[in-house]
Amino acid sequence: GNINLSRDTAYGVNPICTGPGQIVCSTTIPGSGGTEVHIYRSSPITLQGTPPASGWKFSHTSCCRAPGVVNLTNSGSSPFYFESVMYPGAASSSPKFAAHPNQILTNYNKTYNAGAISPNPDDSLHHVLVDVRVNATGLAGYSGGYSGVAPFPGPSTNPSNGAISIDGNTGLVSYDIQSAVNGSYAFAVEVEQWRNGIKVGRIYRDFMVSYSSSSSPNSVPSVAIDTSMHQ
Repeated sequence: GNINLSRDTAYGVNPICTGPGQIVCSTTIPGSGGTEVHIYRSSPITLQGTPPASGWKFSHTSCCRAPGVVNLTNSGSSPFYFESVMYPGAASSSPKFAAHPNQILTNYNKTYNAGAISPNPDDSLHHVLVDVRVNATGLAGYSGGYSGVAPFPGPSTNPSNGAISIDGNTGLVSYDIQSAVNGSYAFAVEVEQWRNGIKVGRIYRDFMVSYSSSSSPNSVPSVAIDTSMHQ
């Protein structure tokens, strides 16, 4: 069946716009514009019965991505796809991805946070990089040198780049980009939710992230402790 959703909230999550090496919010150049978050909600729904062994699947698809995504072919006609699966024994909410999608890949930062969190402290979560999907069974096409487990510029696109990996426990994606094309890149993460040795849930989403070789490094913060108030 279908669940009707209405847009509840929309807001921007951009870093500071314009200036050397920063995002330009008024541009139409792929990979150079700002990012917005749109939250859709439904009315409360009560599910009857128990999920089968294959689980109850909840999914959403929307067309289409921006054209010109560097690591995908024909991205302008490629839909987004999101999925969550509830298995028997799931007595609480599924995990959710925690980070805002406003992180930028650079040649000096080496990690991207794609981690999920669970409302149940007894849960164990396992993160893996997977292929970007366009629907329940279809996969997006990758440009040469890229794949689900190597979605960013790596050794297969230029020998000067380091390997890409993901920490299964935290969802922290590590990379080492030294030579790459500026623009947008797509990658996907799947998270399994385990409780007492039983898989009770699974979530999947893909991310759109921009790479810029001209981004300026973050300034080191200045921190001081005032000890005059303490004896």
